[in-house]
Amino acid sequence: MCVFITLAVPARHAALVKQMAGRDFSIRPQLNETIAKHVGDRATFVMTVGGCSCDLYASESNARAVAVAKERDAAQRKYAKLGWSAAKIERALAARHTSADRAREFTGLRQDARDLIAGIAEAVGEVGLLVHDYAGKIDEETVIGRQGGVATPDDLRAGTTSIVEDVVVWIVLSA
Repeated sequence: MCVFITLAVPARHAALVKQMAGRDFSIRPQLNETIAKHVGDRATFVMTVGGCSCDLYASESNARAVAVAKERDAAQRKYAKLGWSAAKIERALAARHTSADRAREFTGLRQDARDLIAGIAEAVGEVGLLVHDYAGKIDEETVIGRQGGVATPDDLRAGTTSIVEDVVVWIVLSA
C-alpha cells in the first residue's frame, strides 16, 4: 500500500521535532503500539508528504521504477509502429521523462528528508529511523522490525547510511 517513515526521539524533545518539520513535511504522532518494541520509551512520529512517505523513500526493488521502465518500453513500441524515426522516438521519450520522474531518481531517503532527519538528530541527540511498507492501517498493523546500525548526521546527509525497510537505524551525534 504505502511506505511510512517513523522517527523516534527522546520524549522531552517531541515539540521540537514538530517545529523543525516546517511546511515541507507533515509530522504527526505515530500511534502504532508495535513500534515501541523497536524504539523503546521514545516519542514516535510519522513523517509524510502528501499523506504518506512514498515520495520520500525508494527501495532498490522499487516497483515504481519497474512500472516506469514498462511504460517507456510500451511507448517506444507504439512510436515505432507509427513509423517514427529513432531520433524522434528518443525525443518523445525524453519529453515524457518529467520533473516528477526525475525527483524520484534516488534510492533510500530523498535528500531533503535526510537533511531534516540529520538536523533533528543534531538538535535532540538521537533519532531512531524506521521505514515500513504498510499493507493495512498504519496505526494497527503489526510491524516486525530489527535493530540496525548507528550513523552520524553527516553520514545520513551524505547518503552513506543504508536505510532498509523494517530496520531501525539510529542517527546519533557520535557513532
